[in-house]
Amino acid sequence: LYADGEIQWTTGDASGGVNGLGGTPAKAGFNAGDNINFAHLPESCTPEIINVANTTNVGIPGVWIFQVDTNDIVTGICSTDTETQVYINPRSGPQQGGTAVI
Repeated sequence: LYADGEIQWTTGDASGGVNGLGGTPAKAGFNAGDNINFAHLPESCTPEIINVANTTNVGIPGVWIFQVDTNDIVTGICSTDTETQVYINPRSGPQQGGTAVI
């Protein structure tokens, strides 16, 4: 899930960028840290990553949803079943940059 509103840079100086642009563009997505379970957004590692706040897999710009409670990562799963409850564990945690994801 990403909903910051805008992206102003795609790379750092160490990746060949100048003033946040050019060079090797950023990668967006998630990684379980096991080199097996991960997903990257389609714009990752391309100059188009700067538009990630306007893209989606669920019809809401800037929002990407992945089901990760099975053996396979499933993209864009949303239920219209009003009886279904969503459980988030852990309830919140640090995101790079120190922003808590709730």
